[in-house]
Amino acid sequence: MIPLPNRAAVQVSGRHMNPKICFSSLLVILVLSLVPARYGISPALASNSPYIESHASEIAILEQAQSLFHEYGSRPPYKGPAFPQNARLSPDEAKMVLPYILACESGARNVSEIDSNHKWSRGPAQFQDATWNARQTESGIEGKPTEAIPAVEMSLWSLENGYISQWTCSKIERIIR
Repeated sequence: MIPLPNRAAVQVSGRHMNPKICFSSLLVILVLSLVPARYGISPALASNSPYIESHASEIAILEQAQSLFHEYGSRPPYKGPAFPQNARLSPDEAKMVLPYILACESGARNVSEIDSNHKWSRGPAQFQDATWNARQTESGIEGKPTEAIPAVEMSLWSLENGYISQWTCSKIERIIR
């Protein structure tokens, strides 16, 4: 148990509050911040129906990637066409291959791992910080690589703009030749 001050009130933002109320509020905030929302969507956004509806395509990609991962593990069998290493995929082609990349890279989970180049790779698409920052500048997409929706948006943008070979899994899955 966390000890509370012996005073009858605690000063918060210039106001005096009952320590039990402060502790309860802090506990609620702490619990909400520790509970991972599905796909990295904050509880406030998860309850925002227009946000969810406007990102249905990204959520469907994540769900397909998770399904592939649960069925096949980290190497789902890709049976689609192979693309050149610097191919600019159409939006439909990008949506077709991305679930395989996400399943292979992270199981479509929000994970952070040290990659073979000794740099952190983060989020469902395993973006490294330098790559994310460069793509963010180029694309104008906002967010973090650990946020599922921006990660999927950035991945789709990357696939449509010739960066398919940035993912090792595009080679492992034989998505590129």
